[in-house]
Amino acid sequence: MRIIGRIRSNGEFSNVEQFFTLKYYAGQGVGRAAAKQVFDLFPGKWRVLQVKNNYAAQAFWRKVISEYTGNRYFEKYDAKDDRSSVQEFHTDNRML
Repeated sequence: MRIIGRIRSNGEFSNVEQFFTLKYYAGQGVGRAAAKQVFDLFPGKWRVLQVKNNYAAQAFWRKVISEYTGNRYFEKYDAKDDRSSVQEFHTDNRML
């Protein structure tokens, strides 16, 4: 299994900068499980951004974050750096 990702923190938020699973594993829950484990490893405030028009990524992250937080997250649209969809949440909202 191959999951590629990069996580960064600016001191206020942890950010998912890149996240990729091989197509072979698509739809098997591998990416979803990995994302939730990453959130657990780095508790606190999170900001997840998707590149404009990447609708598959937007749907993936909305679903994962909604499941993880029990739909307790904030979403906004950001014109900077040609990014459109941004979700923010705190791991304290995790559904057990």
